[in-house]
Amino acid sequence: MGNNSVDILVIGAGICGIMLARELEKNKHLTYEVWDKGRSVGGRMATRRMSSDGREKADHGAQFFTARDPRTQSEIAKWAEQGWIMHWPDFSPNGIADPNWVAKQGMNQLAKQLAEPCLTHVRTNRQVSKVSVQLGEGFRVEAIDENRNEHVVLAHDVIFTAPVPQALAMCARGDISISPEVIDRLKDIGYAPCIAAMIRCAAPQSWVLPLMQHKQWPRDRGVRFLAENQQKGISVAPVLTVHMDAEWSSAHFERTDLELKALVSEALNVWMNTDQMLDVTIKKWRYAQAVQTINEPFICAELAHSGGRLYFAGDAFGIAGNNRAGRLEHAMLSGWRVADTLVE
Repeated sequence: MGNNSVDILVIGAGICGIMLARELEKNKHLTYEVWDKGRSVGGRMATRRMSSDGREKADHGAQFFTARDPRTQSEIAKWAEQGWIMHWPDFSPNGIADPNWVAKQGMNQLAKQLAEPCLTHVRTNRQVSKVSVQLGEGFRVEAIDENRNEHVVLAHDVIFTAPVPQALAMCARGDISISPEVIDRLKDIGYAPCIAAMIRCAAPQSWVLPLMQHKQWPRDRGVRFLAENQQKGISVAPVLTVHMDAEWSSAHFERTDLELKALVSEALNVWMNTDQMLDVTIKKWRYAQAVQTINEPFICAELAHSGGRLYFAGDAFGIAGNNRAGRLEHAMLSGWRVADTLVE
């Protein structure tokens, strides 16, 4: 079991944690690490390889993003210059005028490209079990990896960018007592689940784009979003991504993958025949989207007896006057605002 000490520990290497880490990397006076339970950075910026050579792929978490805040627009312009992202010009649901951006090699590759400057501080495969107070020194954070090895770090400040219910559970297991006022504000945040299906198809699915443009489909099908990844430009062959809506996903979340494959196929049979489906892969997102958000960039909990602070950040946190920002953009802005506070 390894022990070390840092000024700042970031829990979660999704886009919020990555953007926060990129800012911390610029400040050489603060030591930090980023821990994530996944095998890779990115969180819901997730891409699945559907073939052994990796040329068939599907984004199955975040599908695209927009930039409405000046800070985000400036940052995304740099990504475009690097050749990491491109417009998705054919996709404009309900006539939304904002440019939709997609990652050229899939959303997870973009996350890796963004994390590259701080990769020496990132620790993946670390499932945080609990966060507890280290009197006068901040916090003790414990985790295990996929081989059941234990890891411990002492951190003056801890930033949770994971979904709030997961963050609160980590604190509860460490017997951290957060003020009722902070707990009440955090409990105003709510999330919806999503069951995603990735379907390798025998032929291009030309019906997907017109359907998504106008969203004219029977609502009783439970389908919230569809994307054809070859048309999107990230796959050499047709791979369909299906996001089921919150109600459908909640009702079926505990079903097996085998059951879900059959149910998703049934939901799609009004548009495509099952003989067009070469194989179906299921991914469950328990906290897919923040549906009840708060109009603050982050929440800070000060625990006097610890000497440090806990920060809660992510896509559930908004920026005053910027309610039109998308969820990925909210996560970026939240991470930046926490970093601004830490380094000022």
